Amino acid sequence: MPAPNNRPARAVFGRIRSPLAFLAALLALASTAAAASAPDPRVSVYFTRGEQLAAVQRQAGERAPVEAALRALFEGPTDAERSRGFRTNIPAAAVLRSVVVRDRVATVDVSRRFTLGGRPSLHARLAQVVFTATAVDGVERVRLEVEGAVRRRLGGLELGGAVGRDVFAPAPAGGAPAPPPPPAYSTLVLQVQERLVALRYLPAGGADGLLGQQTRHAILAFQGWERVPRDGRATRALLGRLQRAAPPRPRAGSARRIEVSIARQVALLVQGPAVVRAIHVSTGARGFETPRGTYRVYRKELRSWSYPYRVWLPYASYFVRGVAFHESPDVPTYPASHGCVRVPIVEAPFVYRFATMGTRVVVW
Repeated sequence: MPAPNNRPARAVFGRIRSPLAFLAALLALASTAAAASAPDPRVSVYFTRGEQLAAVQRQAGERAPVEAALRALFEGPTDAERSRGFRTNIPAAAVLRSVVVRDRVATVDVSRRFTLGGRPSLHARLAQVVFTATAVDGVERVRLEVEGAVRRRLGGLELGGAVGRDVFAPAPAGGAPAPPPPPAYSTLVLQVQERLVALRYLPAGGADGLLGQQTRHAILAFQGWERVPRDGRATRALLGRLQRAAPPRPRAGSARRIEVSIARQVALLVQGPAVVRAIHVSTGARGFETPRGTYRVYRKELRSWSYPYRVWLPYASYFVRGVAFHESPDVPTYPASHGCVRVPIVEAPFVYRFATMGTRVVVW
């Protein structure tokens, strides 16, 4: 076995005559070797995953950790991270201009494009910045500047001088909204409801002749499944179509499950070969699509809190990453969520009870 090549070290130490000089040279070489072998410091970068925040690890390189973390944040998730469900609310055109840390406050200067968008998205992108910056030791709060000017309000949030993670803490639960006045009785509505019950869009006993929210959502589910214009109205034309229709058919299989059709915006609650109920839902909007595939319910929370979007998610049943079925007062006829499956208020308790732990979820 050949002897190791120590000629560089011999060349250095061979010229040293003083013991003190020899020790200094030895320490210098040890320091250089340690620096060369020291691992690159890593930083946490917070993106969104479903309706929740989730961190990925990045290398800081030669930048200060807080600047490295925020620049990685503004660059967005990698293709590999996107394939695992990570998303960002920070616009691609937004620019991180500078980061300065003083007295445990990171002053983050961004371009004006950062401040454009709807309230939920503004809350989420600010949460991404705050959680990413405060994950670095020595940073507790963030002061937001927009092209050099301090921003004191964003998306309805009062920022004051600087904000920390506490501004995204769960809000007190509000009271239930006042119910709308009862609708008038209608024989036509009763006939529509009876067919909706027979076709599994309304529960047994749901026919009362009153066009309430549950009936409207049931009509939307039927119209979505049949791929006809959705308006939630009980008309003679709708009744004629209901009388010619058959119950929705799930995909092949006998396992107890929930199937979510993204194209139809309908969830089928399936027991054995038959559909128990068909529910009108709203899935993830463009850029935040609900992931297709087969999953299982792994976590349930009667009242779940979304840190990035600062909103309660009642009757939440999580089935992949940060994606869940949950109650929402806003369930439009198109994909509109940040990844979750929104369920109407009147149907959320039923879906929550059906989606027991381990229940299979098929999104297609």
